[in-house]
Amino acid sequence: MKRSAVVESPGLPVGVVPDGANRHDRKLLEGTLQPIMTAHPLGMQVCLDAGYVGAQKVVAGMG
Repeated sequence: MKRSAVVESPGLPVGVVPDGANRHDRKLLEGTLQPIMTAHPLGMQVCLDAGYVGAQKVVAGMG
């Protein structure tokens, strides 16, 4: 079981997406960010680790 989570800067969880352990993190990105995009439709800063290389298009397409 893998959990992809999004947290606010103080570390408070905003959204969690569970999936199988064999799924790549990038495939969970849109579902993970959806709760915060709903809460902050005017924009946000997203910090991703190296596992999300090339995911800028997904993030840009959500805004």
